[in-house]
Amino acid sequence: MSVQVRRIRAHEWQQVRALRLDAVRDPAAAIAFLHTYEEEAQHDDTFWQDRAAGGASGDTVAQFIAEAGGEWVGTISVLRTDAGIADHHDREVSAARSDVVGVFVRPDFRGHGIVDRLFEAAAEWARAIGDARLVLDVHVDNHRAQAAYRRLGFADTGVRFEGTIGPELEMALSLGVSSPRRILLVNGPNLNLLGTREPDIYGSETLADVERITTEAAAVSGFEVRSIQSN
Repeated sequence: MSVQVRRIRAHEWQQVRALRLDAVRDPAAAIAFLHTYEEEAQHDDTFWQDRAAGGASGDTVAQFIAEAGGEWVGTISVLRTDAGIADHHDREVSAARSDVVGVFVRPDFRGHGIVDRLFEAAAEWARAIGDARLVLDVHVDNHRAQAAYRRLGFADTGVRFEGTIGPELEMALSLGVSSPRRILLVNGPNLNLLGTREPDIYGSETLADVERITTEAAAVSGFEVRSIQSN
């Protein structure tokens, strides 16, 4: 069986909707997905168009699909959450992370390695933006999913919490990123006087402000910044 795994395209919102509605009708949907079929079915076209556009490009959300003979047979999404922002469970995260959500393979296509290839695509995307781990949450009673994730290399982190569908546990996969990508920001002579020397010309922002802004902007793309200044 020939299967292609790729990122969705923005114009494919109707296929995104159809596959999602099939997923939330799965017999295990109650312990696998945060939303019910009734909730998802009430969304209008604009919702699905926005969803497809978001998953098709950028470094915030990525949705990948497995395609066999022109049919969408599986999907996986990755959500990128920056430090200090609430994740999809409304829990504030302490460090930027990539969370796997929405994993689904049509029943007739299970057992053919499709889920492995979907996770490979998700891991490659997360690794490319500098994340060292893939994280996911799974219902404590969803033993089939837990077994599949352990086979793929995910390990129980020990985190437990009560989600909207009941008790869940956290699992994570190391992506083999040994160290963050780094930028050295070298600030030259007199920049230590920013904010105090002729603010009418140079503005009121200090060197510390510049370094903070640079650090925050770089972190979005997975870089760590070290700043130095010398006269």
